Amino acid sequence: MLPRKVQYNHLYLIIICVIFAGMTDAAFSSGNGHYMRHIGDGVQNSFEQPALLAWTCGGIAGVSLLDGQIQHRFTGRLLTRHVSFAADWYGKGVDWALGNSYILGDYLTGGHSKDEMYDRLQVFNEAWTVNLAATYVLKTVVRRERPGKQNDFSFPSGHSTGAFCVAAALQELYGNRAGVPAYTLATLTGIQRIHANKHWFSDVLTGALLGVCIGHGFAELVNDEGGKKKTTSFNMSISISF
Repeated sequence: MLPRKVQYNHLYLIIICVIFAGMTDAAFSSGNGHYMRHIGDGVQNSFEQPALLAWTCGGIAGVSLLDGQIQHRFTGRLLTRHVSFAADWYGKGVDWALGNSYILGDYLTGGHSKDEMYDRLQVFNEAWTVNLAATYVLKTVVRRERPGKQNDFSFPSGHSTGAFCVAAALQELYGNRAGVPAYTLATLTGIQRIHANKHWFSDVLTGALLGVCIGHGFAELVNDEGGKKKTTSFNMSISISF
């Protein structure tokens, strides 16, 4: 059973991200009511190919058969103590803070206008919020025991979903200059979860794929030319195919 402290920590993070994304929209988007529409558009963009998702799920199920062998071979053998410590903290929210800082820094150095910065902050934080919520729901429903038997909150890896969501969003918004370092840090974060015996390989792989889908899907709402949000119609009646 998951400790209450861990449950509440995740819920607090979701609430903080929802508030932050909402404040970004209300304060910086001229009150045009983009927030909920963009949540819908981002989710639609993230999971617009159900057939591909089905094949991906099948592949992950196959990979999970190797989890025990991978864990036995690589636990404690992949990273130095200091790198492991840094990667662990990166996946605990430092990735989110650095992502927001990069967007702000790009504006301050003349990369984009103030309105474009606000648009990027909004979709970035919407992606992070949805990603965190989706991760929490999956963990709560699946309840897979961690390899170290600390609790049954293993699937998927929250560190990996967050780090790869940040990487995918920054890659889409700013290209390789932000995406390559972010993906490098995300990969180290995923490796650290196996090294520290906190997650199975399939937990990390699923988290990475989920984060990439959501980060990319939301960042697509900002086009590269003017930085304005793309507007696409969104039907509030969503059908999900498995």
